[in-house]
Parts: sequence; structure tokens; C-alpha cells
Amino acid sequence: MSSLTFLEPIKPLLTLATGGFLGFAFSRVYAKSSEPEACVPGSLCADPRTDRVNKAALWGVALLVGGLLMVPSIVGWADGSNSEPAGSAATAQALAAAPVAQDRERVVLSIENMTCAACPHNVRKALAALDGVKVIDVTSNPPQAVVEFDPAKVQVDDLTKATTDIGYPSAAVNS
Repeated sequence: MSSLTFLEPIKPLLTLATGGFLGFAFSRVYAKSSEPEACVPGSLCADPRTDRVNKAALWGVALLVGGLLMVPSIVGWADGSNSEPAGSAATAQALAAAPVAQDRERVVLSIENMTCAACPHNVRKALAALDGVKVIDVTSNPPQAVVEFDPAKVQVDDLTKATTDIGYPSAAVNS
């Protein structure tokens, strides 16, 4: 799913369309028919169980969609990424200025497309999967990652490729 970041710019439009479709469905399920003869006795629509099943299914779908719309915020909260405005950016700057161990290098990556609360988590996970990455601090404001790594195991090109492969193109700001 993280490779669908190209849809991020139109997320508000997609959310609005989803709300519109759900609103239309609610109006169809809960509105009284203006044509009483449209539902003849003995037909499926005359059975009260059908109405209950339709309403239960609609509420189930609405709750599922609402939960899916909240996933990026929940992931960001669980990952600690939502406490960023002052904390994490300051931590990243402090990490970038701290001394580096002899067997490590440090790079600051400028990252594109980080527009949601779950984005830092996705980037951190992709970088952590690389053998040789030791310390990672990812912030969305500014959109960057400070990475300490073992140059014998991984190179800066590997780091930028890992983020680009999941939809977050990056480039080294400094090495």
C-alpha cells in the first residue's frame, strides 16, 4: 500500500467522494420510498429482515471505511511520529550534529512525498530493513531522515533506493 503514494495529492478528493457515496447509500437505505406500491407484499423488499441486514451492512462498511481513513494517523501515533512539531525535528538536528562512531557514516536524506502521519514510519521501516543501518531518525517537518550506517555493508545509494522503492524519493543532503 505504501507504493500508492502517488494518490496522496488527491486524498482529500477521494475522501470526499467516499463520504458522498456513503451519504448516498445512507439516504437510499433510510429514506422512505415515495412510491408505496414499489414494494409489493411477498417481495424481498417487503421482508423486514432485508431492511435490517441492509442497515447492518451499511453501518459495518461505514465503520470499516472510517477506520481505514484513520489508519495513517493511528500508525503515526503508535510510532510516535505525531509528536513531531518540536520534538523529533530537534532530535534529528541534534543527531546530525553529534559525533559519529569510527566504523559508521552519517547521512541526512531529504525525502519527498511525506504527507501523512504514517509516512515517517514507512520510511523508517524501509531503512531499518537494510543490513548495516544503525540509527535512524525520520521527521516529516522537515521531511528528512538522519541515518547512521556501516559503509562496509550499505551505501548511500542503497538508502536512497530503499526509500524511492516505497514511493518516497530521497537524496543525500550531506555525507
